[in-house]
Amino acid sequence: MHLMQFTCMHKLFITLFLLVFIDHTFAKFQSLKSEFGDKLGNINQSSLLAIQYSDTFNRSFETSLKGRELFITIDWNELRPNAYASFKEDGSPYILLTEGMLNHPLMSPDAINLVICHELGHFFAGSPKKNRGRSSKKSWASAEGQSDFYASAYCMKKLMAQDEKSLSIDSDNKYDREAEFLCGGEVGCTRIVQAAYRVAKVYAETKLYPVKVSLTEKSKFIAPTTILTHPEPQCRLDTMIAGALCPMSMELDFASNKDSDCLVEKYSRPSCWLNKVKEP
Repeated sequence: MHLMQFTCMHKLFITLFLLVFIDHTFAKFQSLKSEFGDKLGNINQSSLLAIQYSDTFNRSFETSLKGRELFITIDWNELRPNAYASFKEDGSPYILLTEGMLNHPLMSPDAINLVICHELGHFFAGSPKKNRGRSSKKSWASAEGQSDFYASAYCMKKLMAQDEKSLSIDSDNKYDREAEFLCGGEVGCTRIVQAAYRVAKVYAETKLYPVKVSLTEKSKFIAPTTILTHPEPQCRLDTMIAGALCPMSMELDFASNKDSDCLVEKYSRPSCWLNKVKEP
C-alpha cells in the first residue's frame, strides 16, 4: 500500500515538474523578439530568425566572404548578453548571439545588426589585430576597437544602403534627439548612432561597477598602448560614433587588411583605445 502511494506521488511530482518546465519554456520563447518587434512563439520561428540574419549578411557581404558561407547562430539558453565570432571545423566563419543579447530591452533591430556587424568586423576590419591568447603572436581577428569602427563606418552603412524598408526615425527619446543633432539630421547616421548608444548601454550593464555612457561627453582616457581587447563602453561608443560620422567611409579599403582609418582627423579612431604615436 505504501509502495503504491509512493509510486503515485512520484508520478504526480514528475507530471507537475514537466508541466512547469513546458510552461516556462513556452513563456521563454514567447518573450523573444523578432526583427520586426513581434513575439516568437516557438523554436521553429527562432531558428528562422537565425536563418534570416544569415541570409541578409551573406547577400550583403558576398564579396568579402569570397565564396564562403557565413553562419549566424543563436544560443537560446544563454541569458547573458554576449556575441562572438569564430570558425567552424570546415573553416566557415560563424557568429553566435545569445538570447540575452537579442532579448535585452535596449536592443532594437538596428542595434542587433550593429552587434553582428561588430562580430563580422573581426573577420574583415583589418589591423590592428588581436593577440593569440597571452602571446605576442597576432590572431586572425581584428581588435575590438577596430571591429567597432568597421561596424559603424562600413558594415551598417552597407546594410542600410540595401534596405529600402526603413528610412525614418521612429523614436523620440532624448538620446535619439541627441543622435539626430550629432548627425545633422542625416537619417542613416542617426540610426547608427542610436544603435551604438543602445549597444554601449548594454555593454555598460555587463560591468561589475557602475558605468555611464554619453553621446556628448567623450572618453578622456588616452591609451598608452593600443588596447586590443574590449575598451571601456564610453570609448567603444566614441569609436562607433566616429565611424558613423566619417564621410566617404564606404570607400575605406578594409579588405586590404591594412590599418584603415577615417581620412577626416576629427572622425578618426579615438585615442582612448588606439595609440596613434608611431613606433620609431
